[in-house]
Amino acid sequence: MMDDQFFKELFKSYEPRLSSDNQFIDRLERKLEAVETLKEHNAALRKRCRKAIIAAAIAGFATGIAFSLGMPYIAQSFSNLKLHLPDYSLLQTLAGNSQLLMWPIACATSLFIAINTYEISLSLQSKHSAIRQS
Repeated sequence: MMDDQFFKELFKSYEPRLSSDNQFIDRLERKLEAVETLKEHNAALRKRCRKAIIAAAIAGFATGIAFSLGMPYIAQSFSNLKLHLPDYSLLQTLAGNSQLLMWPIACATSLFIAINTYEISLSLQSKHSAIRQS
């Protein structure tokens, strides 16, 4: 009870000043417009990212297919090279295991191309959107 009396006395003379309804509504409308602008920006960004992901997937897949189709020719080239190398050398060992070496290189190249395609696609889309806005 003593605490209740203390708080009653403390807040007895407190009269907070409230802003006018018009100011409150104006601030609220500005904040809602900002939220809508952010929603539109995020939707456009998601659309650009989806396009960039599709382009990167196609580029990476095409690179992988190209390496897969070209692998027999690459292996044949290394086999021909192996014939011209001295026996029991490191280069001959590498040429003999060319397929084991080429698959990681093909995977890394496909990944490199896919990532760069993604970055380039995003960059080109942002340039186009900047041109449209001006």
